[in-house]
Amino acid sequence: MRQTKAQVSFEFILIFSLVFLSLSGFIYIINQRLFELSKKQEVLELKQLADSIVNEVSIANSMNNNYVRKFDIPPKIFGKNYKMRIDDSELTITVLENNKTYLEYFTAFPIPVKGSFIQNINYNTTQHCVSRNYDGVRISRTQASIDPNVTKIGLNGQFEVFVSLHCVKDTKSARFTLKYDPEKLTYKSSEAVVFDKPQYRYKNPLFDKMFIQYNFQSDMVYPGRFSFGYLGKNCVSGSGNFAKVIFKVNAAAAKGMTEITFDEDVAENINILDCYTDRNTIDALPDSKNNARIEII
Repeated sequence: MRQTKAQVSFEFILIFSLVFLSLSGFIYIINQRLFELSKKQEVLELKQLADSIVNEVSIANSMNNNYVRKFDIPPKIFGKNYKMRIDDSELTITVLENNKTYLEYFTAFPIPVKGSFIQNINYNTTQHCVSRNYDGVRISRTQASIDPNVTKIGLNGQFEVFVSLHCVKDTKSARFTLKYDPEKLTYKSSEAVVFDKPQYRYKNPLFDKMFIQYNFQSDMVYPGRFSFGYLGKNCVSGSGNFAKVIFKVNAAAAKGMTEITFDEDVAENINILDCYTDRNTIDALPDSKNNARIEII
Protein backbone atom coordinates (compact mmCIF):
# COMPACT_ATOMS: atom_id res chain seq x y z
CA MET A 1 0.00 0.00 0.00
CA ARG A 2 2.82 2.34 0.91
CA GLN A 3 4.54 1.48 -2.32
CA THR A 4 1.40 2.31 -4.25
CA LYS A 5 1.08 5.71 -2.54
CA ALA A 6 4.72 6.47 -3.25
CA GLN A 7 4.21 5.45 -6.84
CA VAL A 8 1.14 7.69 -7.10
CA SER A 9 3.08 10.60 -5.58
CA PHE A 10 5.93 10.07 -8.02
CA GLU A 11 3.58 9.90 -10.97
CA PHE A 12 1.82 13.06 -9.77
CA ILE A 13 5.12 14.93 -9.47
CA LEU A 14 6.20 13.66 -12.90
CA ILE A 15 2.92 14.71 -14.52
CA PHE A 16 3.02 18.09 -12.74
CA SER A 17 6.61 18.66 -13.90
CA LEU A 18 5.72 17.78 -17.48
CA VAL A 19 2.70 20.08 -17.40
CA PHE A 20 4.81 22.86 -15.84
CA LEU A 21 7.56 22.47 -18.42
CA SER A 22 5.02 22.40 -21.24
CA LEU A 23 3.28 25.48 -19.87
CA SER A 24 6.61 27.29 -19.44
CA GLY A 25 7.59 26.43 -22.97
CA PHE A 26 4.21 27.56 -24.25
CA ILE A 27 4.51 30.87 -22.37
CA TYR A 28 8.08 31.33 -23.69
CA ILE A 29 6.90 30.74 -27.27
CA ILE A 30 4.04 33.20 -26.81
CA ASN A 31 6.41 35.82 -25.34
CA GLN A 32 8.86 35.30 -28.20
CA ARG A 33 6.06 35.64 -30.70
CA LEU A 34 4.80 38.82 -29.03
CA PHE A 35 8.37 40.19 -28.98
CA GLU A 36 8.77 39.41 -32.69
CA LEU A 37 5.43 41.03 -33.48
CA SER A 38 6.40 44.08 -31.41
CA LYS A 39 9.72 44.36 -33.26
CA LYS A 40 7.98 44.03 -36.61
CA GLN A 41 5.56 46.78 -35.60
CA GLU A 42 8.45 49.02 -34.54
CA VAL A 43 10.31 48.36 -37.80
CA LEU A 44 7.08 49.09 -39.71
CA GLU A 45 6.76 52.42 -37.87
CA LEU A 46 10.35 53.32 -38.80
CA LYS A 47 9.67 52.31 -42.41
CA GLN A 48 6.58 54.52 -42.55
CA LEU A 49 8.58 57.51 -41.25
CA ALA A 50 11.42 56.83 -43.70
CA ASP A 51 8.99 56.40 -46.61
CA SER A 52 7.33 59.74 -45.79
CA ILE A 53 10.71 61.50 -45.92
CA VAL A 54 11.71 59.75 -49.15
CA ASN A 55 8.37 60.84 -50.59
CA GLU A 56 9.11 64.48 -49.63
CA VAL A 57 12.45 64.21 -51.45
CA SER A 58 10.84 62.65 -54.54
CA ILE A 59 8.22 65.41 -54.73
CA ALA A 60 10.85 68.14 -54.25
CA ASN A 61 13.02 66.60 -56.96
CA SER A 62 10.12 66.80 -59.43
CA MET A 63 9.61 70.53 -58.79
CA ASN A 64 11.29 73.61 -60.24
CA ASN A 65 14.02 75.54 -58.45
CA ASN A 66 13.10 77.65 -55.41
CA TYR A 67 10.68 74.98 -54.16
CA VAL A 68 10.36 74.93 -50.34
CA ARG A 69 7.95 72.87 -48.25
CA LYS A 70 7.73 72.43 -44.50
CA PHE A 71 7.00 69.06 -42.93
CA ASP A 72 6.94 67.64 -39.40
CA ILE A 73 8.65 64.62 -37.93
CA PRO A 74 7.51 62.95 -34.67
CA PRO A 75 9.12 64.14 -31.41
CA LYS A 76 9.59 60.50 -30.32
CA ILE A 77 9.27 57.03 -31.82
CA PHE A 78 7.33 54.51 -29.71
CA GLY A 79 8.10 56.68 -26.70
CA LYS A 80 11.86 56.72 -27.26
CA ASN A 81 14.35 59.37 -28.41
CA TYR A 82 15.81 59.00 -31.87
CA LYS A 83 18.18 60.58 -34.38
CA MET A 84 18.18 60.78 -38.18
CA ARG A 85 21.25 61.06 -40.37
CA ILE A 86 21.61 61.85 -44.08
CA ASP A 87 24.61 60.36 -45.89
CA ASP A 88 24.27 61.61 -49.45
CA SER A 89 21.92 58.93 -50.82
CA GLU A 90 21.03 57.14 -47.59
CA LEU A 91 18.81 57.91 -44.61
CA THR A 92 19.51 56.30 -41.23
CA ILE A 93 17.04 56.36 -38.33
CA THR A 94 18.50 55.36 -34.97
CA VAL A 95 16.20 54.79 -31.98
CA LEU A 96 17.87 55.24 -28.60
CA GLU A 97 17.26 53.68 -25.20
CA ASN A 98 19.43 54.86 -22.28
CA ASN A 99 21.62 56.65 -24.88
CA LYS A 100 22.36 53.34 -26.60
CA THR A 101 21.17 52.11 -29.97
CA TYR A 102 17.89 50.25 -29.57
CA LEU A 103 16.94 49.85 -33.22
CA GLU A 104 18.20 51.15 -36.58
CA TYR A 105 16.58 51.45 -39.97
CA PHE A 106 18.24 52.29 -43.30
CA THR A 107 16.71 53.34 -46.59
CA ALA A 108 17.95 54.85 -49.84
CA PHE A 109 16.96 58.17 -51.38
CA PRO A 110 16.24 58.18 -55.12
CA ILE A 111 18.82 60.98 -55.51
CA PRO A 112 21.70 62.45 -53.47
CA VAL A 113 20.35 64.72 -50.71
CA LYS A 114 22.14 67.54 -48.86
CA GLY A 115 21.53 68.91 -45.38
CA SER A 116 20.74 67.19 -42.11
CA PHE A 117 18.13 66.77 -39.43
CA ILE A 118 18.56 68.58 -36.13
CA GLN A 119 20.46 66.49 -33.61
CA ASN A 120 18.19 67.16 -30.64
CA ILE A 121 14.73 66.15 -31.85
CA ASN A 122 12.05 67.20 -29.36
CA TYR A 123 8.57 68.71 -29.27
CA ASN A 124 9.97 72.15 -30.23
CA THR A 125 12.15 71.01 -33.14
CA THR A 126 9.93 68.73 -35.20
CA GLN A 127 9.41 71.08 -38.16
CA HIS A 128 11.90 70.79 -41.04
CA CYS A 129 12.09 71.99 -44.62
CA VAL A 130 12.73 70.24 -47.89
CA SER A 131 13.92 72.50 -50.71
CA ARG A 132 14.79 72.10 -54.38
CA ASN A 133 17.32 74.50 -55.87
CA TYR A 134 20.03 74.66 -58.51
CA ASP A 135 22.31 72.42 -56.43
CA GLY A 136 19.70 69.74 -55.76
CA VAL A 137 17.43 68.76 -52.87
CA ARG A 138 18.18 69.65 -49.25
CA ILE A 139 16.55 68.79 -45.93
CA SER A 140 17.16 71.08 -42.96
CA ARG A 141 15.75 72.89 -40.00
CA THR A 142 16.80 76.58 -40.06
CA GLN A 143 20.29 75.65 -41.17
CA ALA A 144 23.37 77.61 -42.20
CA SER A 145 25.61 75.88 -44.71
CA ILE A 146 29.03 76.32 -46.32
CA ASP A 147 29.13 74.41 -49.62
CA PRO A 148 32.42 74.20 -51.58
CA ASN A 149 32.48 73.68 -55.34
CA VAL A 150 35.22 71.02 -54.92
CA THR A 151 36.01 68.22 -52.49
CA LYS A 152 39.69 67.85 -53.46
CA ILE A 153 42.18 70.47 -54.67
CA GLY A 154 45.93 70.76 -55.21
CA LEU A 155 48.48 73.26 -53.94
CA ASN A 156 48.01 76.79 -55.34
CA GLY A 157 44.50 75.78 -56.40
CA GLN A 158 41.64 78.25 -56.10
CA PHE A 159 38.09 77.30 -55.11
CA GLU A 160 34.86 78.91 -53.98
CA VAL A 161 32.33 78.26 -51.25
CA PHE A 162 28.70 79.35 -51.19
CA VAL A 163 27.25 80.35 -47.83
CA SER A 164 23.52 79.74 -47.57
CA LEU A 165 20.60 79.84 -45.16
CA HIS A 166 17.79 77.32 -45.20
CA CYS A 167 14.21 77.43 -43.93
CA VAL A 168 14.39 81.03 -42.66
CA LYS A 169 11.37 83.30 -42.32
CA ASP A 170 10.87 87.08 -42.65
CA THR A 171 14.56 87.84 -43.06
CA LYS A 172 16.01 91.14 -44.26
CA SER A 173 19.75 90.64 -43.85
CA ALA A 174 22.38 88.18 -42.71
CA ARG A 175 25.93 88.34 -41.44
CA PHE A 176 28.44 85.60 -40.68
CA THR A 177 32.03 85.03 -39.62
CA LEU A 178 34.06 82.17 -41.12
CA LYS A 179 37.11 80.50 -39.65
CA TYR A 180 39.82 78.70 -41.65
CA ASP A 181 43.43 77.57 -41.31
CA PRO A 182 45.62 80.48 -42.53
CA GLU A 183 48.59 78.13 -42.90
CA LYS A 184 46.66 76.20 -45.54
CA LEU A 185 44.27 78.74 -47.07
CA THR A 186 44.31 82.38 -48.12
CA TYR A 187 41.16 84.48 -48.48
CA LYS A 188 40.93 86.03 -51.97
CA SER A 189 37.55 87.75 -52.41
CA SER A 190 33.85 87.66 -51.63
CA GLU A 191 30.58 89.04 -52.99
CA ALA A 192 26.86 88.94 -52.37
CA VAL A 193 24.73 86.38 -54.20
CA VAL A 194 21.66 88.34 -55.26
CA PHE A 195 19.12 87.94 -58.06
CA ASP A 196 19.85 91.26 -59.74
CA LYS A 197 23.37 90.04 -60.57
CA PRO A 198 22.95 88.02 -63.82
CA GLN A 199 25.65 85.48 -62.90
CA TYR A 200 23.66 84.45 -59.81
CA ARG A 201 20.11 84.25 -61.11
CA TYR A 202 20.37 80.47 -61.41
CA LYS A 203 22.34 80.02 -58.18
CA ASN A 204 19.26 80.25 -55.94
CA PRO A 205 19.94 83.65 -54.32
CA LEU A 206 18.14 84.13 -51.02
CA PHE A 207 17.81 87.90 -51.50
CA ASP A 208 16.77 89.64 -54.70
CA LYS A 209 18.70 92.90 -54.23
CA MET A 210 21.50 94.11 -52.03
CA PHE A 211 21.24 97.40 -50.14
CA ILE A 212 24.44 97.58 -48.04
CA GLN A 213 27.37 95.13 -48.17
CA TYR A 214 29.89 94.61 -45.40
CA ASN A 215 32.96 92.39 -45.49
CA PHE A 216 36.08 92.39 -43.35
CA GLN A 217 39.14 90.18 -43.79
CA SER A 218 40.52 90.12 -40.26
CA ASP A 219 43.76 88.11 -40.58
CA MET A 220 45.77 91.04 -39.23
CA VAL A 221 43.87 90.90 -35.93
CA TYR A 222 42.42 87.39 -35.82
CA PRO A 223 44.31 85.04 -38.17
CA GLY A 224 42.02 82.84 -40.24
CA ARG A 225 38.83 84.88 -39.75
CA PHE A 226 36.60 86.53 -42.31
CA SER A 227 33.30 88.37 -41.75
CA PHE A 228 30.68 89.18 -44.35
CA GLY A 229 27.17 90.54 -44.41
CA TYR A 230 24.67 92.67 -46.25
CA LEU A 231 21.27 94.27 -45.92
CA GLY A 232 18.67 93.21 -48.46
CA LYS A 233 15.98 95.51 -49.84
CA ASN A 234 13.06 93.12 -49.36
CA CYS A 235 11.87 90.58 -46.78
CA VAL A 236 12.44 86.94 -47.75
CA SER A 237 11.44 83.50 -46.49
CA GLY A 238 12.78 80.17 -47.66
CA SER A 239 16.20 78.76 -48.55
CA GLY A 240 19.06 80.08 -50.68
CA ASN A 241 22.61 81.36 -51.08
CA PHE A 242 23.65 84.81 -49.94
CA ALA A 243 27.44 84.94 -50.32
CA LYS A 244 30.27 83.51 -52.40
CA VAL A 245 33.77 83.45 -50.90
CA ILE A 246 36.90 82.52 -52.87
CA PHE A 247 39.94 80.90 -51.21
CA LYS A 248 43.34 79.82 -52.50
CA VAL A 249 45.41 76.89 -51.24
CA ASN A 250 48.82 78.03 -50.05
CA ALA A 251 51.85 76.71 -51.95
CA ALA A 252 53.40 75.36 -48.73
CA ALA A 253 50.17 73.96 -47.27
CA ALA A 254 50.31 70.56 -45.60
CA LYS A 255 48.33 67.96 -47.51
CA GLY A 256 45.25 66.43 -45.95
CA MET A 257 41.82 67.59 -44.81
CA THR A 258 41.04 71.20 -43.95
CA GLU A 259 37.81 72.84 -42.82
CA ILE A 260 36.05 76.16 -43.27
CA THR A 261 33.61 76.64 -40.40
CA PHE A 262 31.30 79.19 -38.87
CA ASP A 263 33.55 80.74 -36.23
CA GLU A 264 32.31 79.51 -32.85
CA ASP A 265 34.85 81.78 -31.12
CA VAL A 266 32.71 84.72 -32.20
CA ALA A 267 29.56 84.96 -30.09
CA GLU A 268 27.53 86.27 -33.03
CA ASN A 269 29.02 84.17 -35.82
CA ILE A 270 25.66 84.41 -37.61
CA ASN A 271 23.22 87.33 -37.37
CA ILE A 272 19.80 87.51 -39.01
CA LEU A 273 17.76 90.71 -39.13
CA ASP A 274 13.99 90.36 -38.77
CA CYS A 275 11.91 92.23 -41.38
CA TYR A 276 9.26 93.54 -39.05
CA THR A 277 11.26 94.56 -36.00
CA ASP A 278 14.54 95.63 -37.69
CA ARG A 279 16.30 93.75 -34.90
CA ASN A 280 18.48 90.67 -34.91
CA THR A 281 16.20 87.71 -34.34
CA ILE A 282 17.10 84.80 -32.09
CA ASP A 283 14.19 82.66 -33.26
CA ALA A 284 15.49 82.51 -36.85
CA LEU A 285 19.07 81.61 -35.93
CA PRO A 286 20.15 78.29 -37.45
CA ASP A 287 19.62 75.21 -35.31
CA SER A 288 22.37 73.42 -37.20
CA LYS A 289 25.37 74.29 -39.33
CA ASN A 290 27.03 72.41 -42.20
CA ASN A 291 30.73 73.24 -42.53
CA ALA A 292 32.94 72.73 -45.58
CA ARG A 293 35.63 70.02 -45.68
CA ILE A 294 38.20 70.02 -48.48
CA GLU A 295 41.10 67.62 -49.05
CA ILE A 296 44.38 69.20 -50.13
CA ILE A 297 46.19 66.77 -52.46
